[in-house]
Amino acid sequence: MSDLVDAEELRQSEERYALAARGANDGLWDWKLQTNEIYFSERWKQMLGFEDHELPNVVQSWLGRVHPDDLPVLQAQMQLHLEGQTPHFECEYRILEQGGTYRWMLGRAMAVRNIDNVAYRIAGSQTDITERKLAVEELLQAAFHDSLTGLPNRMLFMDRLTGAANRAKRKDYQIAVLFIDLDRFKMINDTMGHEMGDAVLVEIGRRLEGCVRPGDTVARLGSTVARLGGDEFTVLVERISDVADAVRIASRILEVVKQPLLVDGQEVMTTASIGVATSTTGFERPEDLLRDADAAMYRAKKMGKARYEVCDRQMHEHALERLHIERDLHGVIDRDELRVVYQPVVALADEKVIGFEALIRWEHPTRGTLNPDDFITIAESANLIHPITLWTMGRALRQLQQLREDENARELTMSVNVSGRDFGYADFVEELTSALQARSIDASAIKLDITEAAIIRNAETAGRVMGELAGQNIRFTLDDFGTGYSSFANLLRYPIDTLKIDRSFTAHINEPEGLRAVQMMVTMARVLGMTAVAEGIETRDQLEALRLLNCPLGQGYLFSKPLPGEEIAALL
Repeated sequence: MSDLVDAEELRQSEERYALAARGANDGLWDWKLQTNEIYFSERWKQMLGFEDHELPNVVQSWLGRVHPDDLPVLQAQMQLHLEGQTPHFECEYRILEQGGTYRWMLGRAMAVRNIDNVAYRIAGSQTDITERKLAVEELLQAAFHDSLTGLPNRMLFMDRLTGAANRAKRKDYQIAVLFIDLDRFKMINDTMGHEMGDAVLVEIGRRLEGCVRPGDTVARLGSTVARLGGDEFTVLVERISDVADAVRIASRILEVVKQPLLVDGQEVMTTASIGVATSTTGFERPEDLLRDADAAMYRAKKMGKARYEVCDRQMHEHALERLHIERDLHGVIDRDELRVVYQPVVALADEKVIGFEALIRWEHPTRGTLNPDDFITIAESANLIHPITLWTMGRALRQLQQLREDENARELTMSVNVSGRDFGYADFVEELTSALQARSIDASAIKLDITEAAIIRNAETAGRVMGELAGQNIRFTLDDFGTGYSSFANLLRYPIDTLKIDRSFTAHINEPEGLRAVQMMVTMARVLGMTAVAEGIETRDQLEALRLLNCPLGQGYLFSKPLPGEEIAALL
């Protein structure tokens, strides 16, 4: 009777197994290791596109179809489990289906062992994880690649740079970083539209990848091309012999980029400025190499564009200096290290003080007094300028309020320098008008000094904000007029009240060429209904020349150097 019961239980057990095998979404397999016999369930074969009779129950039907790159890992994991070093077998691998494509599978199994703990059988399952793998790959693609060009983004580039930098700490391993910025790309966006600009960026990315295509010298060195954002690209090159390897790559990129681009039937021309930094100059952190390459790129821009510059020891030390200043700028207001000094603006006809320009100074605890040229550009690039602008504005308005308490100083004006980045803050107009109201100062008493270069970096936003402020009678001075971008078109486009003639022209006003240049600028201001202010007046001869040209206003050491607030009342 017991034999009949055992037989019935065995039959039911086998029936349950058969039903489970047929109903399971996973493919099941059973491998007898001593005889090398293997069984694949019907579902296992269907997962690969085969009917049960189309795929024989032999080991080669499985291992022979595993992707060559994944087979060594699978076999290693299997061996570790069979030797008893892991509690179970688990491995992800690709396997070839009947249609000729590979699908991702997750294999799991557990061995059956004899009394000597020797595996004689192993059984397990195979789960299709292709969709999950594709989803993960899409997420990784989105997280670590630029959505426009498909190139690695800043995050992935920095990850690879970190690994390369660690390897470069060995004496026999050198790397290089190339920082690439397209020249005049903003003009392409402004004149041809952002869609055309995007198409140019995609094509440039493709060309940069072509420069490091497998099979050439660069590929053998090992490289990564990335887009950091905007029109900025980077290339990481590993295992260079010396800086000459990096220079050859930079030269190749210059040639490739300047070739005409045909986009939607239109020919577009651009060039690139490239900065090159190598690990031989020394670095503390991986990002130092990117910073050095960026600094070299800016030097290439200043040297005429469409060229490369290599970061040398001097430039490296200068970049470190900038980094230290940027670090010290954090908290500079809280530490009360900033000061404002005031230089008078005078009517040249009678040398009467009609206003002041507020100039910021940084009393650095170890470097001494720093002028704006020493730190303002760094503050702008580090997005630290706006609180400095607001702090300066507050101090200047307080000083103006005190001065205007004197009946003879009710018409004084105050000029304050602002950055183009200030216009990017949504609350800037409200912050400025609130500061004026708090001091009961009429808006017409304030002049905001800004350079044209700062305006055109974000022309649309600058025009809108300047228009809002001009509507409240706040006036604008175009600083450093004549030194760079200035044009009639821009002078007419923005609500500019005053043109400030740069000191470099005033210094040569007693020479024929200098005199003609200043005369042209004074005349231009008069024709446009603006006021000219000459900077840097240091001698009586310069003053007399400016008077003959009917330049109405000026400032310089001839009248006074910039003074602390408590000393300027005496000038009135």
